[in-house]
Order: sequence, then C-alpha cells, then structure tokens
Amino acid sequence: MGATLTRQTDRNWWHKASSDGSKRWRDKNIGKIREKAGNGLFRRERAMCVICVSEKGKRQPTEAEIRMMFDRNPHGAGYMVAEGDRVRIQKGFMRVGDLLDALRAEQFGDDDVVVYHFRISTQAGVGAKMTQPFPLTDELKYMKELALLCPCGVAHNGIIPLTSDPREREYSDTAMFIAFYLSDMVHNVNDLRDKGVLLDIEDLIKSKMVLLDASGELAYVGAFYRYGDLMCSNLYFLRSFAQERFRLDRVS
Repeated sequence: MGATLTRQTDRNWWHKASSDGSKRWRDKNIGKIREKAGNGLFRRERAMCVICVSEKGKRQPTEAEIRMMFDRNPHGAGYMVAEGDRVRIQKGFMRVGDLLDALRAEQFGDDDVVVYHFRISTQAGVGAKMTQPFPLTDELKYMKELALLCPCGVAHNGIIPLTSDPREREYSDTAMFIAFYLSDMVHNVNDLRDKGVLLDIEDLIKSKMVLLDASGELAYVGAFYRYGDLMCSNLYFLRSFAQERFRLDRVS
C-alpha cells in the first residue's frame, strides 16, 4: 500500500456535542434534508461494494472469502479495527495480494472487532484515496488518508442520492455525506445506540452503513446478512445464493 504515516484526527471532535445537541441539530435540519434526499423506496439491492464485519468473539474472514469479495469488488479495499482508545483505519489496497499480506501481518483473532470494505467505484473514479473505511469527521481532507487513527470509522455500501454527483472527480458520495451530514448527526457512542438516529441516517442514505467506535461498539444502518459468523451488507460475492451450507439470515 505504501502508507507509512498515520494521522490522528481531532481528539475532542467525537465528544464536541452532546446527544441533546445532536438531537437539536436533527430536529432543526432533518426535514429539509429528507425532502432533498427524496422519500422514495430503496432501490433494488445492487452489487455495489460489500462490507464484511467480524464482531467480537467471532472469526475473521478466510483468505478464500477475502479473495471472493475482492474479485467481485475490485476497485480497492480496506479495513478498520477497534483498539480501545482509537479506531485504526488501513485502506488503499488495490491488489488482493497486498491486502492479504497486511492481514497476515495483523494476525487478527476472535477478540478483534474488524470491519472490511471492498469497493466498486460509482463516483470519483478508481484510486486508493477513495477506498474505505473513512473516519467520521467533518474535514474532507482526512477522507484521503490511507492510514489513520480516529474516534469512529464508517463503511458504506450503495449509492447515496443526496450526495451523488457524476461531475464530482475528487470525493465519493460517501465521503461527502460523512463530512456534510453524518458528522452533524453522530457525535458519541450514545448516538450510535439511538435507533432514531440510525433510522434518520437510513432514511437519508437509502442504502447500508456500519459505524465502529474505539470500544468496539458497532452500529448497523440498513439490512445486513448473517453469513456464518460474519455480517455482510450483501452476498453477491458468493457464486450462488442457494448454497445450503450458508445461513443467509437477513438482519435488520
């Protein structure tokens, strides 16, 4: 990957607003934002990116599963892991071999909470800087960092109509949504546990998302599938949905 510098986003940002402050912002703004986003039904689920989550106490994906996910989503990959005091993001892997080398060096186990993301580009072209996960921040410059520490990380699957712009060449719709909207909606772990907040996010993005904080707290937005011990935003990387040996439970 070539990333040697790890930057750390503002330590105070994650707690700069209380849950009450976040609620006041949503009460004031959510109506007009929802109107802008549109209230249409979810698009038919598409094979745009895949998020794979290894929760605490669960196994990590195998090398074969990593290869399948990368093969179906070949525009770059990354992962984030909760480390107690920060979330560490490593991304920009444009070849599956480089990703596997990094994961072998990490030696993640059952106690590690890790979120993996595999990209299909829908905006801002194909390149390492717009691979995911992204930090939860209101500063777009941090979206391009390939290795950083942050209080909370985000991975997204789908297209966000609210911030989609085919003329945009620098930032993806996900990066723009995080900086311009999500950073005003979520400020602390209480917001991650607030079903109202998560439903508001789902209503705006009309797709799927996972947020991870430093303690290992996970917040799912949209319907995810349980694939054995793993949670996945879709299962298009499988050769067939009808394979009896997999549990394909849909989890809201």
